[in-house]
Amino acid sequence: MKRPFIVTLTSIIMFVTGLINLLISAVVLLNRNDDQFLTDADATTSEVTTLGLVLVGVGLAAVLVAIGLWSGSKLARAAAALVGVGQIATGIYTLIALDI
Repeated sequence: MKRPFIVTLTSIIMFVTGLINLLISAVVLLNRNDDQFLTDADATTSEVTTLGLVLVGVGLAAVLVAIGLWSGSKLARAAAALVGVGQIATGIYTLIALDI
C-alpha cells in the first residue's frame, strides 16, 4: 500500500528537525563550559547542559519516529504527535530558561 503524501512529508520534516536538534544539542553541550557562550546565552552551565540533553532526547525521538513513519509503522504515526508536543515543549523551555 502506498503511503499518503502527508505522511511522507511529515516523516521528511521530522527527520530534518531531528537532525537539527541533534546538531544544536552538540553545539550546546560542547560549549557548556565556555564562559563567553554562557554569557551570551545568559545561562548557567546546568541550564545549558539540561537544554542540550533535552535536545538530544527530542532529536533522537524525532529521527526514530521519522524512520518509523517512512517504513509505514502505525505506532510511529501515534508517536509523531507526542514528538511534536515534545518539540514544542522544548522550544517553550528554551524561550523561558534562556530568557529569549
